[in-house]
Amino acid sequence: MPPLELIDDATAEILLRLPPDDPASLVRATLVSKPWRRIVSDRAFLRRYRDWWTLDCCHGRVLFHTIDLDAVGFVVWDPVTDDKHYLPEPEYEFIHHGAAVLCAADGCNHLDCHGGPFHVVVVTPDQNREEYATVASVYSSETRAWEEVSYLEIQCQVVATPCLLAGDALYFIATLGLGLFIFKYDLTKRELSVMNGPEDYHYELLGTVMTADGGGLGLAGVGNFKLHLWSWQDDAKKWVHDRIIDLKSLLPVHALPTSPMLIGFMEGSDTIFMNTRAGAFAIKVSSGLVRKVGERGRYYSVLPYRSFYTPDLAEASCHHYELMKTY
Repeated sequence: MPPLELIDDATAEILLRLPPDDPASLVRATLVSKPWRRIVSDRAFLRRYRDWWTLDCCHGRVLFHTIDLDAVGFVVWDPVTDDKHYLPEPEYEFIHHGAAVLCAADGCNHLDCHGGPFHVVVVTPDQNREEYATVASVYSSETRAWEEVSYLEIQCQVVATPCLLAGDALYFIATLGLGLFIFKYDLTKRELSVMNGPEDYHYELLGTVMTADGGGLGLAGVGNFKLHLWSWQDDAKKWVHDRIIDLKSLLPVHALPTSPMLIGFMEGSDTIFMNTRAGAFAIKVSSGLVRKVGERGRYYSVLPYRSFYTPDLAEASCHHYELMKTY
C-alpha cells in the first residue's frame, strides 16, 4: 500500500481539476471524507487551486500553468524584466504533462537571453486519438502557435515534476502501472522516444531525473531513508546504479520520522532538494553538504532560477540565483 503522503498528493492532483468558477464543487468535495476536507482546507492546496503552478525554470525564464478565472493556459515570465507572455494550452485533454521553456535565439550562450524568442515544449497523453498516444508539442513565441512535432503509440502518466535539459535533449519522468519510464525529446531531431527506468528501481522510490556525473542523464530516488542514484550509459544503453547514500547520516533526526520526498534538483550540478517533516533541504551529493531552504510545508517541487546580468562587456557577469517554490 502506498504511503499516506502519496495518497494525499494523488487526491490533491484530482481535486485541483475541479472547475475554479464553480466554488460549490469544493464544498461538495469537503463532504466526501475527512481526508478530503483536510486537503481542500490546506492553504497550500488553495494557493495551487487559484494561483499559478510552477513547471520549469530555464534560460532566464519561468514557466507556469494557470487555471485562474481570467486565463487558462501557460505563462512565460522573465523575473528580471517582469515581461509576461500568455499562451493557450495545446488541444489535448490536459491531465498529466511535462513541460519546459527554452531560449530559441540562434547562437545564444544563455547567459543573458532576456527578451528574445523562446519555445515551450509539452509532452502529454493525447486521449483524442483512436490509439493510445503520447505527443510532444512545441510553442514558438515567433509564430505564436503550437505545433505537434512527434508522437509515440504509448500512453503513460507523464509526471509533472521538473524535467532535465541535458545536451540537446529534454527528459521527462512517466509511469505506467508500477513501471517507470523516461521520455526523451531530441531538440535537434525534434523526435520523441521512450526508455525504461532501471530494473532495480522500485515504485516506492520517489524519483526525479537529474544531471549525472559528466553532464548526462541521471536518476535519483528515495526509499527506506536512503538516496539511490543511477546514471544512463549511452554507449552501453543501460543504467548503472552508482551510489546509495544513507540520509540518516545527513539530515537532522527530527526531519526523518518518515522517508523524505525528492522535490527537485539544480540543473548542471549534483544538488538535489528534499522535503521532510522539518522543512525543505538542499543536499550536495558529492560533498554531503546540507542546507535548509524552506520551512515545513507541503512542497511539491523546487525549481532553482538562475540568470546572469552583464552591465557592459568590460565587466564580468554577475550570478543571480533564487528558488521558485511550488507548494
